[in-house]
Amino acid sequence: KHCLSCKSCTAKCPVNVDIPELKSRFLDRYYQQHPRPRSSLFSRYFEPMQTAGRVFPRFSNSLLSIAMKTGLFQRLSKLDRIPKFSEQPYRDVKYFSKKIRHDGDAVILLRDHYLDSFDRPTLQASADVLQLLGYQVYLSPVIENGKLLHVKGYRKEFAKRARAVVQQLNELTQTGLPLISCETVARLMVDQEYPQILGDRPEIKITSIEAFCLQALRQSKPVPARATPTAVTLLPHCMEQTAARDAAENWQEIFKQLGIPCNSQSIGCCGMSGQFGHEVDNLELSEKIYRLRWKPTLENTDSVLLASGFSCRCQGENHDQELLHPMVYLKQILSA
Repeated sequence: KHCLSCKSCTAKCPVNVDIPELKSRFLDRYYQQHPRPRSSLFSRYFEPMQTAGRVFPRFSNSLLSIAMKTGLFQRLSKLDRIPKFSEQPYRDVKYFSKKIRHDGDAVILLRDHYLDSFDRPTLQASADVLQLLGYQVYLSPVIENGKLLHVKGYRKEFAKRARAVVQQLNELTQTGLPLISCETVARLMVDQEYPQILGDRPEIKITSIEAFCLQALRQSKPVPARATPTAVTLLPHCMEQTAARDAAENWQEIFKQLGIPCNSQSIGCCGMSGQFGHEVDNLELSEKIYRLRWKPTLENTDSVLLASGFSCRCQGENHDQELLHPMVYLKQILSA
């Protein structure tokens, strides 16, 4: 019940026992014999609801605010502290189409449905920095990765969603352009959860935003004049601490290339872990986890705080602590 699906156990287990995968399979079989709670429908249809919410974000935010204040939303969904939909449109970007024509260096920036719904500034900053490095950026169609379907044991629905995403990514791969992702969880699903549910590993290469930017800097891509930077403290996402350990090193090297001191602190889970920290039944435990390491770290540092995980930034916002995605900070210090 209280598994965070962070896969720390899997990374440290000598035989790689995958507890989140076992949990997903157990829930699937259990609920074939027992009725699911009504609130689970919100997990099953959360991504389609996000799609609808993105169309009219201001209206969605107003409606959600009213439902939250009355307690109706919490009673029906058993969820709380839902982030607001991003209302600002993208600026100075191009969208992917099968007829794209590009000159010189170009990349496709993958639009994860969580970031596209709730944190467009991170995707915007990523596109801006890539353009500053000399690349033409195309935003992909929104990719609904089905993470919650896996976590909650909707195996049949998750398999269908995984096949759709793989087909979507294969179409993008056929352009020959690099696929860039700034959301670790979404990227790792292609390497881990999708092969498990489909029984086959898709031939798709997705490069993390930090690995791609570091490579670009090492290739002496022109970097514009920059503002006076400040030392930064990077708090890696828990999945980066366990399944993508090179991420923190890449971020540190990027900042080193730009002359910015960067201290990376692996302080474990923030207590949010996707939907876990939004579930009413887990609020108290989420707070306890946050107070273990994150609270004292955030309250006792003078440097700029960076967090690569979307859930981590949500947790910071819940406690009035500003956490920036590293790409957002890079955009701030690099001149246009």
